[in-house]
Amino acid sequence: MEQGHSPSDRRRQIVRHHAKNSNAHAFFKLLDDPELLQRVESTMPKHRLRLFPPTETLSMFLAQAMNADQSCQNAVNDLSIKRSCDGLRPNSVHTGAY
Repeated sequence: MEQGHSPSDRRRQIVRHHAKNSNAHAFFKLLDDPELLQRVESTMPKHRLRLFPPTETLSMFLAQAMNADQSCQNAVNDLSIKRSCDGLRPNSVHTGAY
């Protein structure tokens, strides 16, 4: 790491780099960092546990915006695939809740 750059500066540089040069999945992996999620969760108001909590919705939206197929359907399908790969029950692929 260059002298004079904080870890958060370095993280911002990495995010900018990936936003310009990567696909949506690679960018999402940066947002899925446990330390970052913990910081975001600690600043959010109380909310009910849902399939699409605020952090999941935000990460889905950012991935959707960066994907070549920017449809809601694709974003919801990607979550279903992700859940299946993680050994969880796939969600419905209806877009209404998202």
